Amino acid sequence: MKSIKITIYDDTLRDGEQQAGLFFDRETKANLADMIAATGVHKINLMPAIHPTEAYLVNELMSKGMADKITAMTMMGTKFIDQSLETGVQKILLFHAVSDRLLFLRDKQVQSQLEYQGKTIDDDIPISVIEQVRWSMLEKTLKHLEYARDRGLEVYFGAEDASRADFDFLTQCISKFEPYVEFFLLADTVGCLTPEKTHFWLSNLLEVTNGAPLGVHFHNDMGLALENTLQAIHAGAIAVSGTFSGIGERAGNAPLEQVLDGLRMRWGWEVEGINYSALEAVTEALARLGVRANPPYSPGTHRQETGIHLHSLLCDRHSYTIFPDQEPEIWFGKCSGASNFKYLFERHLNQSLPQQCYEQLRTSLKELSIQEQRSYSTSDVLSLIEQDLLPMFPQMDNGVADSQCLEDPNLIRFRVEQISQMSKAMLNALLDVFNQFGCIIIACDGVSNFRQNLLDIGSHFGQIMPHRISDDDGIVTVTPTPGANYTALTGQPFDFHTDGSFMPVPPKVVALQCIVAADTGGESQVVQAETLYNFLKEQDPIGLPALFEPDAVVTTTVDGEVYRGPVFVRADNRVMLTYRPSDHQVTV
Repeated sequence: MKSIKITIYDDTLRDGEQQAGLFFDRETKANLADMIAATGVHKINLMPAIHPTEAYLVNELMSKGMADKITAMTMMGTKFIDQSLETGVQKILLFHAVSDRLLFLRDKQVQSQLEYQGKTIDDDIPISVIEQVRWSMLEKTLKHLEYARDRGLEVYFGAEDASRADFDFLTQCISKFEPYVEFFLLADTVGCLTPEKTHFWLSNLLEVTNGAPLGVHFHNDMGLALENTLQAIHAGAIAVSGTFSGIGERAGNAPLEQVLDGLRMRWGWEVEGINYSALEAVTEALARLGVRANPPYSPGTHRQETGIHLHSLLCDRHSYTIFPDQEPEIWFGKCSGASNFKYLFERHLNQSLPQQCYEQLRTSLKELSIQEQRSYSTSDVLSLIEQDLLPMFPQMDNGVADSQCLEDPNLIRFRVEQISQMSKAMLNALLDVFNQFGCIIIACDGVSNFRQNLLDIGSHFGQIMPHRISDDDGIVTVTPTPGANYTALTGQPFDFHTDGSFMPVPPKVVALQCIVAADTGGESQVVQAETLYNFLKEQDPIGLPALFEPDAVVTTTVDGEVYRGPVFVRADNRVMLTYRPSDHQVTV
């Protein structure tokens, strides 16, 4: 046997645990780490930023003498680097996407431009924009690589989606980052490489970059991760990343025990430092836990639990799969993000919650996942929501909902496609928010029968009560027309009225439905005076004072007489939105 020197980078406890439905408790992880370390692998990868329990585990393993092996996988950002530093790690793997597809999708400056919102790299994006997102990535990454090195860390760089990156740009990244990193891990993130292409690709990269320290991290979506990894080593890779038993997202990763045995059987190569007799103990331990990788092309490969991946899939179906026609099956666990819930409600249920609800659900679910030491399927999560076991809104210390939502009512906006077919989970979300704030905003798409839509809304909240000015269904139709004795807005405190509202039991609710869209398009909004004032102060500071004049706008016409009034008034040290006649009381 010939001894070769390459770095074996174990990702079982990080990427391996991202397999949908898989959960390792802290004790299990610590035991697995001991067994993995006994195999002689050179690096063990963990991601302490996922949850405090991961940071505690890193501290524990470091104290057991694994400081030379433990590597903290870390997102780009000084905050994340500092989080990893706090665990005491000496080695850090900073990662960033390098493919145009993912760079375009995640560039905040480009995505903030209206002309590129909702688009993907497939939509004939100008080359100038592509060059812009590439340059932004280079600048950002260099800044953080230098930041990490300046703090005494040994730095590695993970090139996410390298197999789909532009070759020239990838070589540019390698050349610019090489002074700061010990080695690169080039990821075949969606498992699209073939053995022939892998050998050709890596050989060319090594030639163009003058033998840069390149390693690989391959996924198994087409069942080729093992052979691709062997071909990469044969072509000159100096590091390989994989997992024991090949566990991991979708169809998993290259199985390290097979990579190591494959090198011996194919070419008679043994990797320096590896205790081959200890490999089987790790795979047997995983087998006892009932853990195995999903076979390629099997239903399990469509399961997604990682938040960052689902966030991208919401915008681009090709971002994290080479099989875009397969709808992902959403799972939830400690690696999940708000995007898991956004995908569940907006793609599966055709309903929409405020972003704060998604974020609170993520926080609630992560804590529950740690507490119960498990992951959850979509049906599990819907059941938890229906049982009110997952809080949907952040609570302040006094138990009252976050007041930010009261300052801007549009933060408690929901979207429902069919009120009559609203899910129990969605209804619970509506009622939960309504009970805390006393109001909710529901955007209803594609309504053809407004009367029935309003009745459906009412039926979800309780008994519909006709009153003296309503029709038999309990509905009052209000139409502000020219000459009508009506003003749509008022600066006075305005409590919506129901008959018997003076009686506290049963509680009364008023449902208001806008059925005419704004003339200039867009969505109807609930306007908060200070928010509108501050917006106009920034956008049109010269014209704003005119809106305080007593004759700023025509407010109504009564018996042929036109009345004018201000838009804004100042009262009680506040700016108020009035839009009413100054000298005439209009009866609403």
